[in-house]
Amino acid sequence: MAAATETAGEARRDTGGPGVDHDFDELVSRREAFRLEAERYRALVELAPVALVVTDTSLRVLDANAAALRLLEVDPSSVLGRPLAVHVDLSDHRALKALPSRIGTSGTSVQVWMRRRTGATFEAELTVRRGRDELYWYMRDRTAEARAETRVRKADAERGRTVLVLQGRQLDQGGKEEVRRLGDIELDLLRHEVRVAGRPVRLTPTEYRLLVKLGESDRAFGRRELLEAAWDAVFVPDARSCDVHVANLRRKIEDDPRRPRRVLTVRGVGYRLVR
Repeated sequence: MAAATETAGEARRDTGGPGVDHDFDELVSRREAFRLEAERYRALVELAPVALVVTDTSLRVLDANAAALRLLEVDPSSVLGRPLAVHVDLSDHRALKALPSRIGTSGTSVQVWMRRRTGATFEAELTVRRGRDELYWYMRDRTAEARAETRVRKADAERGRTVLVLQGRQLDQGGKEEVRRLGDIELDLLRHEVRVAGRPVRLTPTEYRLLVKLGESDRAFGRRELLEAAWDAVFVPDARSCDVHVANLRRKIEDDPRRPRRVLTVRGVGYRLVR
């Protein structure tokens, strides 16, 4: 009887018995759950209100939603598997690579110049958040916003020159401040252009206003004071975010951002510009 039972058990194992059926059902169930989760992930990515790109920790693109493809004017085959830096202007590659190391609990943002497939550049705000094994990049086109800021600054400059004339001052007296020289930094206040040691440097509007504020006088400026000028706002929620903007500025105007010699930190106060 025992021999018969053993033989029946062996036959059941050979034909895939109840244990194998149970494993197969579990496999099918898990595969279906994975498929549904993948569909939910795809829906969340595509329905994101802004352009979204997903990369691995080496910044190689794993995914991009339709909004991101439209913003960069590319198709999926020219984005997936390629470095995100391909779509960022060369002058901002260092800022892009440094951004993930500064990710906080609510993400970290930076303004950079991005490049479309046609070669045209545009100013964008990148906000990166860390996932389990990947990075999520939210991209926002700041072109219209930057143009509006430029128009406001030009209008303010025009009003400033008009006031000088009405006050009976000479026209060339107002012209002296059209180009401000601060050490080897030249600020063209009329064209909103910057040169460092004779080479042109492309700054975002926030970085430009920050540099102009630092150049107003030979003293140390507090973080809140600098942010009020950079953001053109009185209310500043987090004055420490000034450090992020200064770090971005240093990457563009310093020879070695780790050892700055133009924008110096004044402990307990903020920053000052060496003249």
